[in-house]
Amino acid sequence: MKVILADPISWTVSGRQTGHYRAVAENYAVVFEGRDFAIAGGPIYKNWCDKLLELPCNQSSDVGHMKNKIAALQNCRALFREAGEAAVVLQSAGFATELLGVLFFADKKTKVFLIQYQPLGSRSLFCRILYSLARRKIHGVVCPNDEVGRSFGVDYCVVPDYIYTGDGKFASNDESEPEYDFVSAGIQCGDKGSLAFARKIAETKYTFLVAGRVTDPALKRELETLAANHPNIHLDLRYLTNTEYDKAIASGTYCVLNYTDAYSTHSSGVVYDMLYRGKPIVGRRCSALSIVEETGTGLLYDSLEDFAPDVLFDGRVEGYKVSIRRYLSRSRDFARRLIDFLENSNVE
Repeated sequence: MKVILADPISWTVSGRQTGHYRAVAENYAVVFEGRDFAIAGGPIYKNWCDKLLELPCNQSSDVGHMKNKIAALQNCRALFREAGEAAVVLQSAGFATELLGVLFFADKKTKVFLIQYQPLGSRSLFCRILYSLARRKIHGVVCPNDEVGRSFGVDYCVVPDYIYTGDGKFASNDESEPEYDFVSAGIQCGDKGSLAFARKIAETKYTFLVAGRVTDPALKRELETLAANHPNIHLDLRYLTNTEYDKAIASGTYCVLNYTDAYSTHSSGVVYDMLYRGKPIVGRRCSALSIVEETGTGLLYDSLEDFAPDVLFDGRVEGYKVSIRRYLSRSRDFARRLIDFLENSNVE
């Protein structure tokens, strides 16, 4: 059966593709290499994707909310016109809009799967009603844990946000000595907790790099003020290309995920970005980081008051890296599980 990984939202900021959607698409392309597989997305995907089922529109931060919704529905209509009897896997973006697209345009011969990172019960009442209407057209859910899967009441497959497909080597090609003791890389918002962690580290001998685009001007000002008064806090607050993101992660001994609030309650693909690059994780204990504790691939704390960075530099790094390699060697089984689930689903 043909599998199509689709991003009908195709979100762009100032003409650039942002978020984890490209990373997920690239990961699926490797998992399904040599099989009947395609990526479906708006024109922004033409920048890098050779085997593309092109959808007519991108959503853009430069236009209004309603215009973006209409564009996403046009993409859904185009997607399901072309899908035929394929398995269509919808990336987790614009949940309500995608459900409307399924409800209005999905043919019964198309097997529709959703990638979801949080339980259905955490969605708004409107989204839950939409899901109840569209559920008869949804064949399954791809999700990070049983709690999320069970909440949708359909067949589900538990796999990580990103599936390791390598040979036991770390994904980063940078073998140089880390420049910083701690790094937080990627989009920076309040719930990511980088500011609080920076304040903690500012009063120590350790170095901390915060790299990535900041979503809140007030947060950016606070980070800049802190860094101006503490030379061990380093900032690179801008949009990072994939290569720059990889280099930022490689530049740290430990990667920081001090999640709070919304970030802490659902799965985080950033965790796998770090682990696949061989970087131990330091963060606040929460469901999003449960994999770290389960696999022994980093250190979690209940609050920053309990965190003592000295304990991380007593020879633990190599032990964590051994645990990361052990986890990666096991995680290759997830690829086979996903392929079987999507290609062999017999749900009617």
